[in-house]
Amino acid sequence: MADVLVDSRRTLIASPEGAKWPWAEELQKRTGEAALVLEGRGAREARRLCLACSGRGMLDDGKQCETCKSHNGQSLGYIIYEARRINRPVWEVLAVINGTTVKDRVGYQCTAHPEVRSKNSRAFCGKCWAELQHEVRNSRYVIINYDLIIGQKETAEDGEDLGIRKDLPGWAQELRNVRFDVCIADEGHNLRGRPKKKNYGLSRRERLIHALGPVPRVYGLTATPIYGFTRDIWGLIDVVSKGLMGKRSRLFDERYCEGHQTRYGWYADGRSIFAETELEQRMKYFMFRREKSELLSELPKISQQVIHVDAKTELDDVEFTTDKRSSISRALMKTMPHKLDTIVENVLQDLAEGNKAYVLAYHIESIEMVYDALYKAITSKKSPHHVRMTKVNARLWLAHGPAGDGFQRNKMAREYREWEGAGVFLSTIPAMAQGGISLLGASTIHVTELDWSPAALEQAMERPAEVGVVGLMYMFYVVRRSADEHVLQTVLPKIDTQVKLTGDKEADRLRTTLGGEEETVDQIWARLTAHLEAT
Repeated sequence: MADVLVDSRRTLIASPEGAKWPWAEELQKRTGEAALVLEGRGAREARRLCLACSGRGMLDDGKQCETCKSHNGQSLGYIIYEARRINRPVWEVLAVINGTTVKDRVGYQCTAHPEVRSKNSRAFCGKCWAELQHEVRNSRYVIINYDLIIGQKETAEDGEDLGIRKDLPGWAQELRNVRFDVCIADEGHNLRGRPKKKNYGLSRRERLIHALGPVPRVYGLTATPIYGFTRDIWGLIDVVSKGLMGKRSRLFDERYCEGHQTRYGWYADGRSIFAETELEQRMKYFMFRREKSELLSELPKISQQVIHVDAKTELDDVEFTTDKRSSISRALMKTMPHKLDTIVENVLQDLAEGNKAYVLAYHIESIEMVYDALYKAITSKKSPHHVRMTKVNARLWLAHGPAGDGFQRNKMAREYREWEGAGVFLSTIPAMAQGGISLLGASTIHVTELDWSPAALEQAMERPAEVGVVGLMYMFYVVRRSADEHVLQTVLPKIDTQVKLTGDKEADRLRTTLGGEEETVDQIWARLTAHLEAT
């Protein structure tokens, strides 16, 4: 919409890594154009999804796509533009002695442009550079993730900060040289942060501002509420408004956050009377809030259910450490073996009916445990479910891991959507919270663990919720009298805050389903360690 309203000729989209490839797919699907996706902090590589095979590498007849086939014979699903090093050796024949050829290396050539030569194997091909920059400057849509805008820091063996590596400066300067008409900063809450003297000008927010210097319009997009202090909104406002709130964050702090210097440093955790009046009025000029129901009135009906499971054996006591959250997190992982059978049973029931399921956990170890149990139940010939799973053509996709695995996770999600049999997509909540990946086709979402952030939990759960889906079932698994119940007491107050601030109907429904009373992490910790005080 923003792109059309300003009649943009060149649009830049900045997003988290996990959302980069879904953006490219959606743009291709809706506009018929292949966006240019930037790669690497060296600002030397870009990729474009292949229109001929829609990024699959295979055509409908099962043959490899010739359009995106690389010199190794494999169709990649995308076209690569790369500034290559001139490092292929060039040999000169000196003589042939007794049938043996004597050669001497006289220089190097580019693999893509053999006519380009150099005596330095670390030099870059000028023609490759020109082709890459032509694509960046003339592409209708350019997509980059935030981590590639900043440079790669270099650290000495003794830990000394050596600054930014000259060979990996990030894309900020290259993007600044392109005349984009509009920029869309997706998941804009990632742009929080304040300037720091030690690394002034090097943060993702500051480098993005540098890249957007000539861009006349910037839209910040986020569906994640910013929990925390009033000062947290300054970063996003600074990016989209080009300094409307003042170039120095302390000016904002002093007026709206009761900012002042203390003996321990700068304090800005408050909220002044001006924040309640003046700031609220100023934000209306450039910040818009839209309810999901306004934009997507045909979303599916949601059903939610909490499944309480009794522990098979007495749960171990929580280990006493100074890091309360980590201790509770370890206790949370210990509950998984007690609810694993119930989870597997319910997921297999979904598969037996020919449906697709979506399984979420907070910890990587937990989701791997569920995957191993399901894999054994589906594939083992000794399993009582093997014949039934074969009939429904059941398949599993394990897509956990850090956000840096966004490309592979998006590829798995596409396979999952297009799979004609029953299937289960398994991943972690943090990995799925950001990325915009569609899991259209899933009918049941099994939440085996909760996240400390209700916003992350809500976004991860909503991957199958799209227009046209009739209904979805959310199933939450909680072991009685365990860390599961304690984490609920931490998440619920946050959900309550979200409901009060935004009127979010989905959050209100989730709060009602999970139930419980407000409780702090310290209160949870006190109850979990009560046995230690008793002894």
